[in-house]
Amino acid sequence: MRFVKLLLFYIISIISLIGLNVSATKPTPTAFVDKTTIPLIIPLAEHDLELKQSEIKIDLTTRNILNVNKKYEQQALITMTYNIYNPTTQKQIDFVLPFISKFNYLPYSLEIEVNNIVNSQTLLVYDDYFFKSNYISYTDYIENFNYSNYKQYELKNDYDGYLYTITNPETKGTDYYAETSFTFSNYSDNAFFVDTHPNSNAKIYKSKEVDYFFITEDVNIKSRSLEYKKDGYNYTSEGIVLEKPTIKRSPIKLSQYFEFIQFGKQHNGAYHNEYKSSFYKELDQLKDSNYIVNYISTSTINYKVLDKYQDFSYKFNIDFQANETSIVQISYLTPLYCKTRNFEIEVITNPHKKWNSSENIDVVVISDDKLDESSKPYVKKNNIYEFKDIGKDLFTIKFDHNVKISNHLLIIIVLLMVLFSIIVAIINVNFRFHKKRKSSV
Repeated sequence: MRFVKLLLFYIISIISLIGLNVSATKPTPTAFVDKTTIPLIIPLAEHDLELKQSEIKIDLTTRNILNVNKKYEQQALITMTYNIYNPTTQKQIDFVLPFISKFNYLPYSLEIEVNNIVNSQTLLVYDDYFFKSNYISYTDYIENFNYSNYKQYELKNDYDGYLYTITNPETKGTDYYAETSFTFSNYSDNAFFVDTHPNSNAKIYKSKEVDYFFITEDVNIKSRSLEYKKDGYNYTSEGIVLEKPTIKRSPIKLSQYFEFIQFGKQHNGAYHNEYKSSFYKELDQLKDSNYIVNYISTSTINYKVLDKYQDFSYKFNIDFQANETSIVQISYLTPLYCKTRNFEIEVITNPHKKWNSSENIDVVVISDDKLDESSKPYVKKNNIYEFKDIGKDLFTIKFDHNVKISNHLLIIIVLLMVLFSIIVAIINVNFRFHKKRKSSV
């Protein structure tokens, strides 16, 4: 009878839990900035345009698109819609949209449409973190936005050197591979090596595989190639000596070398120049910090550049016809930063005070998380929060970001608790049986 009561208690408790919004708080994370700042687009020239209507939609329900670190980041799809009226003659105005992100996230670039026609844009990179080095917030930085901060970085020391091309000898067939190792000699203490190390045997492995590296000096290279036969998932332990690999050297500058290898084939397309700028800056910073002495690999720099938060801006221009309203729509994926469990989003409605006339600015947020605070009243429909006409003040919202426990997990908990109760009951019955039997004897 006691077991039945205990079992009923567990079942009733779990059924009650399923009906509740149960959540487990994430550990306190560390983010690059305290909050996520979303500014309206910023005109780069004086103008008489009128921002008649604008809507900022922030969809927090997007999943598994950006590979964010869930300990301190979320992701959101931002969709901006602007109705901009030109009360005078035809004109073309440049705009920027600043944001903080990583190159890792940029393949999902923004899309801009003006009157349903796709508009082109360029990416600007400014990774000096001016706002952090000057002890100001990113909000203040945007409020005092300075377009001149965005400049293409040039490599500080563009060394002269040599491109070395190593080609493995050919093996007997697909079940073989050639291990080529080489060592360097006759180089000075000032020699600089890229993508190969001066003090260890570099190796390339496949038949006729080609490898490239850069050295600032004409060095001597001693090489040897061994052929190994594949046996299942392993290779024979003893190699057969092959002919020497082909080694070619040609004079080249360091910047030309990186262009030749396409910077490790990272962002060599849409953002090639911008990536190159960040790549060169990272290389110079590593050298200036004595992190490297005479050797660096392209992959090391790529790792640092791709996974580093940077201050970006998209730049684009719009043609405005005289006395007409243009509808501008912008959508892009962005990381959201969670400094604490409660993550904060702010919308800057008039960045750098560049809009002389703006009205009817709405914000729509789609989120499964709990809204803790907001600077403006809202109407809630299911998981949609609507903020109407938020005005020209800074708009902020805070959400309680929790990890939801699903009903499936609760069912598993129920089963485990039931199983535990059964085991306890069996042990209890056995104990009583043996006790009774012992007393009867």
